[in-house]
Amino acid sequence: MERREDFRTCPAHAYSSTIKMNNDLKLKKIKLNALIKKIAYEEHRKKWKETPEDDPIEKELALSRYIELKSEYYDLIQQIKEWD
Repeated sequence: MERREDFRTCPAHAYSSTIKMNNDLKLKKIKLNALIKKIAYEEHRKKWKETPEDDPIEKELALSRYIELKSEYYDLIQQIKEWD
């Protein structure tokens, strides 16, 4: 009598399921990080816009942080697009 393994208990199936779950978690983490970066860069943009011209150092710092966060956000968006 031939013995057949249940596909759910097959080591190869369990391994591929684990890989898929890990990949799904990685993608969700990237998406969450992108959302956090977007919120942060929008807050810094608002701060930059609201900072008066008579405080050029603070305005420049807010602008530079805004640009840095927006760049990080776009990098994460690119990773998400490449994931698919």
